[in-house]
Amino acid sequence: EGAAEGTTTTTTTQRLNCMAVDVCEEEVESNQEPAAINSNRHPTLLFDLNYCHRMNDIEVKSLARQLTLCYGYVRSQSSPFRFVFAAHDNSGPASSTMDPWVRLRDALVDQGWDSWVGVEKWVPSGSSLSSPSSNQRDGWIDTEPWDVFLKDDGYNVIYLTADSPNILGETQKSQHNSKGQPRNNTQVPVYIIGGLVDHTYKPHASLDRATQQHKPLPTARLPLEQYCTVMHRDPSRRVAAAKKRRTNSNPKTAVNTDRDAELSSGVDLTTLAVVQMLVLHHDYSTPSAATNTNNGTNVTNIHVNDCWGRAISTTPAMHCAPLKKYVRWKHPYQHYNDKNLKRPVTLFHNVEEPD
Repeated sequence: EGAAEGTTTTTTTQRLNCMAVDVCEEEVESNQEPAAINSNRHPTLLFDLNYCHRMNDIEVKSLARQLTLCYGYVRSQSSPFRFVFAAHDNSGPASSTMDPWVRLRDALVDQGWDSWVGVEKWVPSGSSLSSPSSNQRDGWIDTEPWDVFLKDDGYNVIYLTADSPNILGETQKSQHNSKGQPRNNTQVPVYIIGGLVDHTYKPHASLDRATQQHKPLPTARLPLEQYCTVMHRDPSRRVAAAKKRRTNSNPKTAVNTDRDAELSSGVDLTTLAVVQMLVLHHDYSTPSAATNTNNGTNVTNIHVNDCWGRAISTTPAMHCAPLKKYVRWKHPYQHYNDKNLKRPVTLFHNVEEPD
């Protein structure tokens, strides 16, 4: 599968703790703005599905499969995350006889979209348009999906993209928010994941979307570099990334070999991997993370306080196809490079995927 760019480029159902999720099973219709401001806020995963005009039919179908995997994962967990799929009218000109969103909607319907529950669908209603260029659209069309969260100071909105100069976690250490105001340490995160599959290279697409807004959105990339290197699966992108690094690097530390170029290229995660990392990091960041809930005993691990390292290293998708063979682990997780080593089992999540 290709990777859904917004995650940093980017790619089973049993139960959901509905008490921890604002459930909205119906799609938002008739220009009604979705409600985001609640007295009981929850961390949110918001999938920005406004890239359909930049994908061909194969990429659209690939995105639908990736979103289905993410839905299945979250449905199988007692996750506190609010799960939002959002698309609106500003997705650009159609590349076929159908509206861009309709192509993705049809692909999602084939994956069981209409039966998905426990998630929120902030998308246009209807199935087709009389004209691709028509300005008359159904559903919620007047605002970007994150605007409703930006109105509430209780939320911290972050657009995830591999091209961001900021590392997730470090941006929150600042004492002031993007408006220059004192940071509210009680804010809950809203992670925006761009729904863009890039079988053909689409550089900076999600970063540009986040930063070229009327009010630019804060961006961040996952803190992967400290723990592992994920190679690009497209050889041409490996070369491009290596050249970029050579250009920007100190000559003494520049990449000089094809192997180094391959290992130094940027991140190419699946959407599922990103979702799993965020959910696991949230779990490991809670006070109960030091307790193994399976047997009630305390977990004594030298890395237990490194929540990001633990979340990234125990993300199931990082140890399964298609990502497994592209990941090179760094200290202290280099033992995962052993091909004969069984993948780690997380404390909270046991999601089986075929290797």
